[in-house]
Amino acid sequence: MPYQVITESNGVGVVISFSGAVSGSEVIDLNGRLSTEELFSQCRYQIWDFSSATQLDITIDELRSLTLQDIVASATNPGLKTAIVGQQKLFAGKDRIFQIFEEAWTSYRPEFFLDVKAAREWATNNQT
Repeated sequence: MPYQVITESNGVGVVISFSGAVSGSEVIDLNGRLSTEELFSQCRYQIWDFSSATQLDITIDELRSLTLQDIVASATNPGLKTAIVGQQKLFAGKDRIFQIFEEAWTSYRPEFFLDVKAAREWATNNQT
């Protein structure tokens, strides 16, 4: 799973771009690492871009693990906006399951988009 993390020029957001085959354990590891970095507490949005991913192998248990990480993270940064970019066929319905987990157990309300431009517009809306 090649990925790249880029801090946006406004300094309050990051874009995490994936390519190739992506596994759930790799997403969990990266999410855990990002939420413990100093930049995280200042971050207002994250855009997780799977538009160049060829495959996303993630289980319901791994989605639950991501949400457990986000429970802790949302205590530190409750207002974080999370945008997830990718085609519906890549997520295979698990996008909705993840959204339900996040909305039930964290302060996060992730939104899904087909392109980074739309995700960035949503994420930066009402940003100072």
